[in-house]
Amino acid sequence: MSKVYTKTGDAGSTGLFGGSRIGKADLLVETYGTIDEGSSVLGIAKASITQSSMKAQLDAIQEDLFLAGAEVASDEKGRARLIQKVEDRDVKRLEGWIDEYDRYLTPLRAFVHPGENLSSAYLHQARTILRRCERRLIALSGQQPIRPVLLQYFNRVSDYCFTLARMVDQWDQIEAIAAKALATGIWVPEKMTLAFAQEIIAAGIEAAREGQVEFVLSVCDEGGNPVAEARMDQALLGSIAIARGKAFTATALRLPTETVGELAQPGAMLYGIENTHPGKLVLFGGGIPILHNERVIGALGVSGGTVEEDIAIAKTALSRILGERSTKDGINLKRD
Repeated sequence: MSKVYTKTGDAGSTGLFGGSRIGKADLLVETYGTIDEGSSVLGIAKASITQSSMKAQLDAIQEDLFLAGAEVASDEKGRARLIQKVEDRDVKRLEGWIDEYDRYLTPLRAFVHPGENLSSAYLHQARTILRRCERRLIALSGQQPIRPVLLQYFNRVSDYCFTLARMVDQWDQIEAIAAKALATGIWVPEKMTLAFAQEIIAAGIEAAREGQVEFVLSVCDEGGNPVAEARMDQALLGSIAIARGKAFTATALRLPTETVGELAQPGAMLYGIENTHPGKLVLFGGGIPILHNERVIGALGVSGGTVEEDIAIAKTALSRILGERSTKDGINLKRD
């Protein structure tokens, strides 16, 4: 590798790929320097985001920006030697990511003020820098040919940053709600077993027999797969699928289904989520996640009565199991 400093630019000029030299104050240098600036801020955003899929997308975008910067930093001779360039497929890929996030985002009803969390703030900063890249490219196109796909790409990538920033904000809010909901979860053994699932169901049936309504109770494991299930004699057949759906929903989203239902209302942050798992998610109360050390190991779903009755039986069953196990095994299952 050559030395970091060459001293060839000390007089205020720099070399382009292809061999020619221009002044460092030239619009062309300003343009590819702004592209580099945008990529650097995206790197900070990438480092602060925990979701691996989002990190992978930002990594791919940084590679695109490297190619775009190389193209801008080349003279005519250099551009002819470039093997890879930003292409229309890269624009389409950005559009696909934007459309996917839009499926989960709540309708935008006001201007966004950056700063809800650090990751989204960096994404908004990157968005504004990439908009500046677009403006620089448009200005540069008055001096030399610029491929239209580059202008399209920088328009879309800034849109992507805006959309991802909103998604990160929404994700952060959901995580906060989930943490609050999990604080009321039931703390149990390390793994969902058939014996423990049967204990839960037995406690639920006992609680149900104290009233006038008969229920279906379904317990699933951490993957949403049924472990044990019981239908009381007079429980409706339709309640079987609903109880299973509640258990699956509570496991998949790490939230009580009554909370999911609130978040899925029009204008709320999970509006439209039922379309992601057609026929599997149930958006009303009666499903409760079951946890061990803040990790969901399964869930209980109850159906047969009103929503309030289903919730009451689910909570009663789990609370009775918690009390029995604490006494029987001498284990404090509550969070410190």
